[in-house]
Amino acid sequence: MRRWHEGVLAELVVAAGVPLLAMGLMAWGAYLDAYGSGGAAGFGLQILAMLVWLSSLALHPEDAMGANFVALLALMFALGLAKVGIDDAALHERGLRTVCTVLDVVEREETTSHYTPSSDPDMPGSWSTTTTYYYDHGLRCDSGPVEDLTTEGSAAAKKGERLEIAYDPHGWLAPVPADALTDGTAAKRTAAALLAVAVVARTGGVIWLQSSSWRYRRRSRSGRW
Repeated sequence: MRRWHEGVLAELVVAAGVPLLAMGLMAWGAYLDAYGSGGAAGFGLQILAMLVWLSSLALHPEDAMGANFVALLALMFALGLAKVGIDDAALHERGLRTVCTVLDVVEREETTSHYTPSSDPDMPGSWSTTTTYYYDHGLRCDSGPVEDLTTEGSAAAKKGERLEIAYDPHGWLAPVPADALTDGTAAKRTAAALLAVAVVARTGGVIWLQSSSWRYRRRSRSGRW
């Protein structure tokens, strides 16, 4: 009985530890990128965070009640929002503002493929494609080194219009329209909430699987008696 409890405890530690480790690596790498001295180290930590995220696919592939699927999606969005929140906070703290004339706007599209694992362990996952539109703005600014700006989903301004932007004087972060800049608090809070969902889903899945296994063994013993 003691060994059984030790095994469950170890699985719970792993189930909770994987999302926390992935988030820790992502936050560390994003912080290095946003506040300097990032380079290869910052990039490598963020890649490592994504590899840890992918490793969660191997944890309980039987996917108790879809727990692994829920945790996988929640952690994916949590990692992305953590990166956004840290970048926004850094730009909000030290960013400078300038007004620019939009010289031209070029639309481009990028199509990416995504694999979504099935919540049913007996069914294969599915592939889907997503098309994202980006708008590259050529700028002539009143001050600062900024010459271009890229936005996602829609253009920030039309050709010939004036646009206020916030930019990083160190050049470590990409410029953004001034009216779109936040202090990163909302993104960080949402990331924390999604991380909690991932941890609860993973640990809940472990508890469900172990309790189901215990009930099955109990019924088997009762049948033999």
